[in-house]
Amino acid sequence: MAVRAGKVIYGNYSVKAALMKGRLSLVVIGSGISERSRKDAVNMCEYYKTDYIEPDIPGLIENISGKKEVYVVGITDPNMAKQLKKIITA
Repeated sequence: MAVRAGKVIYGNYSVKAALMKGRLSLVVIGSGISERSRKDAVNMCEYYKTDYIEPDIPGLIENISGKKEVYVVGITDPNMAKQLKKIITA
């Protein structure tokens, strides 16, 4: 639903840029990401005080984004981020 609404940002660099602009409410970090990219994403989220989750669910990012080889996804809508976080962490 968030993808159709245009409330999702894909990829490490795009997510970092959106974090710097303060546009993200939640960052989802996939389990297949390299350790360095994961550390960069986590540090950026902590620095800009943005929530992030690292679910250990294979294929979750592909299901959210509809794209392969994407390991970091940012959600811009606060309500959608809240619901997604509730669903994933439940």
